Amino acid sequence: MRDLLFDTPWWLLTLLGLVGIVLFMSGNARQHKGLLRAGIAVILLGVVLAVVSYLVDTPREKVIKGTRALVKAAVDRDKTTLNAELHPNASLAGWKRLQIIDGAVAYADQFGLKSATITGMEVKQDEPSMMTVTMRVVAQFSGKQAYFDTVPTDWQLTWWETSNGQWLLKDVTPLGGGNLSGGQLAKQYFGGS
Repeated sequence: MRDLLFDTPWWLLTLLGLVGIVLFMSGNARQHKGLLRAGIAVILLGVVLAVVSYLVDTPREKVIKGTRALVKAAVDRDKTTLNAELHPNASLAGWKRLQIIDGAVAYADQFGLKSATITGMEVKQDEPSMMTVTMRVVAQFSGKQAYFDTVPTDWQLTWWETSNGQWLLKDVTPLGGGNLSGGQLAKQYFGGS
């Protein structure tokens, strides 16, 4: 029910709008005040749901925004945003939070990262305070690393909700890319196993 209120699907808003318009027009044509009021009420309900859905982010929307912000921060070499999105106990193939932040910036510089586009994302709520994002990213590089261009890499991100309602990234797991498995990516680039 919470998802219908705070993340109302477009088809439901469209349906409410159409039903409201039909009721309003039917009531107006027949001079039937009950139908007219019902039409206005249904249209207003659709407007209220649209506004609430727009203004309030569900946990799923927070995790999606956080994931997009994290990828953008890596491209922009933005340590402040990376720091804000990572859980205090974040890990990536044996790296801890500060190593992840410094490594993201160092690797972006080393490989000439120009852009990264999320081409697919699946969000799954595992527990009330934990969500898993599986995503595919295609990055573009400049210079000698350009042969990596258009090679998609797959990642799994585990987000945890803190006691103050904030969602932070706890675990990053490379799943693979190109001819490398997730374990090979972790070992080659992060020294993991």
